[in-house]
Amino acid sequence: MNPGMGKVFVSAFITLAISALTLGDPEMPMAISYVLMGLACMNWIGALMMQTPVHKAGAIIVIIFSIPFVPIGIIGILGARNWLDYQKRLAFEAAVGPQ
Repeated sequence: MNPGMGKVFVSAFITLAISALTLGDPEMPMAISYVLMGLACMNWIGALMMQTPVHKAGAIIVIIFSIPFVPIGIIGILGARNWLDYQKRLAFEAAVGPQ
C-alpha cells in the first residue's frame, strides 16, 4: 500500500463511525446527522478514488471533506498530502530515469 493510504482509510472509517453514531442520538437534529453522513460518504468516495486513475481528484476530495471533522480529519489530510507527495516523487523518478 502506498504511503498515506492507511491514514486516509483510518480517518475515513472513524468519520463514518462518528457520523453513524450521530444518527442514533435522539437529541441531535436529523439534518445535522444527514449532513455529517454525507460528508463522511464523500470522504470514503475520495479515498476509493485515490486507488483509480483519477487519484489526484480523489486526494483533493479527501482533503476537502476531512476539514469538517477537524481533529480526526487532520489524519486524513496528512495522509492524502503524503500520498500526493509520493505520487509526485514517482512521476519525477520516472521522468528523470534511473541513474
